[in-house]
Amino acid sequence: MAKYYSPEEHKAWMKTLPSRPAGAGIVLLNSDGKAVCVKANYKSYWTFPGGKIDDGEHPKTAAMRETAEEVGIALDPKKVIFVLTVSQLVDGVYSYYFLYEAQITDEQQTNMQLPDDEIEDAQAINLATLDRSKKVFSKVVKMYASGERGYAEFEMNLA
Repeated sequence: MAKYYSPEEHKAWMKTLPSRPAGAGIVLLNSDGKAVCVKANYKSYWTFPGGKIDDGEHPKTAAMRETAEEVGIALDPKKVIFVLTVSQLVDGVYSYYFLYEAQITDEQQTNMQLPDDEIEDAQAINLATLDRSKKVFSKVVKMYASGERGYAEFEMNLA
């Protein structure tokens, strides 16, 4: 006969399982179809607004929170759509990255507010000409620009 596990026993067992860190971001598309990318002072590359998912936080909620923190844009959750989940292995550490997409108005872009302690710059980037830019972009930006949608995987060593 199969053993029955109580909800408390199941929760305790779940806590023993390995977990992966995860992040989330949003592609903010302006009226010209360009995507807002940010340059954080602790990264050597440009990426979409986003960051770490906190314990118990939904990826979409984290992406919206991080976007508000990094560029000062509050979004309607009904207008934020899922586009890509990336399973990544970077320097031996597995993680997930959830990417969403939202349209922004010209006014929202004009009124972006960047925190002095984290974001150096934010610019609307033409993703169709990404390969001709002198800027260095994250792998996720490149994947999105190339049309990757749904689920993707990659491995990378930074050293």
